[in-house]
Amino acid sequence: MAIEVPLMDLAFKANADLSSLQFYLVQLDTAAALQIGTCSATTDNPVGVLQNKPGSLQAATVRVQGVSKAVCGGALGNGSLVTTNASSQASGVGTGVTTSYTLGFALDTVTTAGEVVSIFLTHAGRGA
Repeated sequence: MAIEVPLMDLAFKANADLSSLQFYLVQLDTAAALQIGTCSATTDNPVGVLQNKPGSLQAATVRVQGVSKAVCGGALGNGSLVTTNASSQASGVGTGVTTSYTLGFALDTVTTAGEVVSIFLTHAGRGA
């Protein structure tokens, strides 16, 4: 069972309809200040995890510190470093990978895409 420990949530504007993406990883929108959007590549730098279900240009709450639930893109083991996949889902960082940004590490184990995992948000930087 996934848990949450909110330490810091920030408010942004959703750059699109994100109402179906609660607990997905999001990144800053480089074209508009204080807006967030989905991650569309494994090399994107996630700023945190979306906590609510905002429509386009509505307030989006993003967990940037603490423990957050996150939707996984596949199997993820307890203690695994976490980054984004091309669908804004939590994904493991491959050994020796230096092109992904690490958002944190998994606090439990999931085996199937779409399951929810707890992530301790550390923003460790690039690579594994």
